[in-house]
Amino acid sequence: MKFKYVMITAATLLFSFASCGSDETVPEDTGEPKNVTVKIVKPTTYAEEETAVGETPVIYDAEVFFIGGGNILKRGSMSDSEAGFPVKQFQDVPAAADEIIIVGNTGALGSPLLPAASITTKAELEAVMFEHSAQTHAETDVNLLGSGTITGTGDASVNVPVRAAVSRIEISEIKAKTTGAVLPLVDFKLTGIYINNTYTKVSLSYADIPTLATDILQYGANDIAFTDGSYPVRFKDEWTNASVTADDSFKPANALAKWAYFIMPPVAGKGTTIDSEVHTSVPHIIVKLEDVTTGSGSGNLGFSPAYLTITKLIDSSTSSELTHLEAGKVYKITSLDIDGKDLNPKPETGARNVEVTVQVQAWEGVDVDPAL
Repeated sequence: MKFKYVMITAATLLFSFASCGSDETVPEDTGEPKNVTVKIVKPTTYAEEETAVGETPVIYDAEVFFIGGGNILKRGSMSDSEAGFPVKQFQDVPAAADEIIIVGNTGALGSPLLPAASITTKAELEAVMFEHSAQTHAETDVNLLGSGTITGTGDASVNVPVRAAVSRIEISEIKAKTTGAVLPLVDFKLTGIYINNTYTKVSLSYADIPTLATDILQYGANDIAFTDGSYPVRFKDEWTNASVTADDSFKPANALAKWAYFIMPPVAGKGTTIDSEVHTSVPHIIVKLEDVTTGSGSGNLGFSPAYLTITKLIDSSTSSELTHLEAGKVYKITSLDIDGKDLNPKPETGARNVEVTVQVQAWEGVDVDPAL
């Protein structure tokens, strides 16, 4: 049994779990324990498109934490079957609890790993990391996260909006720039798309990033991963030269499909270091082309493969550069138009300031239009 919903309404809560202990001083309760009713509100419709924009993620289970004074005062969980009831009451929530945090689909996805008893503070909870490998479908397999404030005394109600815990980049088309190109392209073979300057994990607070090299994508200009097939599978799409017919435009085979990549979205200032250069928290999009023919009269570009490296995303609604991505949002590139002047023999070189304009919509989504 599984249910779609965008909001959990808690009236004062929780489950029959014992309060977690802590070495820190737990705030003294100044009133009677309260009863909290959790109400799951399900939308009546949801999008069926293959983009994540407009999709309502399915929630299979939830871990619920009641916070007071920076400590976890009560913890409970909702199973698959319990999530089906429109209302469930949880009793004896400490009066000092003034905040609720809900982490969705930890059981179904095995991410994040929440130790049963060792987490006693909000800081410890927020340091736990979501796993990129668990995010496999924008609707049916993605972690969820939400929080809310409990106000007043006695039995209370609180609305907890729950969203996808990660962000997503979607690309609809890659084509030759037709207007204003400095070096027009006649045709080319699209043989690779790579997401660089990103991570395989991020904490619940989005402030912590992994430290192991295997969890950090920071591939440099001379890294053979761009040519030998060893680039991490979940962060790339690749095609062999022989399997591609040269053209001036490429789209996914399915008309509704996008080239899509889940992104672990740390806060600003948490980018990787590539070839000794520190970057922003915005992932890089690298496009690999082969057998490029230009319209300049010179025929071939002069090198193959050729790489386009996008390092900036521009919000189309504000015209401002993004410093980081946000959870629950889809950054859509409607059309990535390539000018030959931005191509280089190696990735992560040359045009470091190639920009893509993004529109923010709901999964929540963000549309991205390249402005090279």
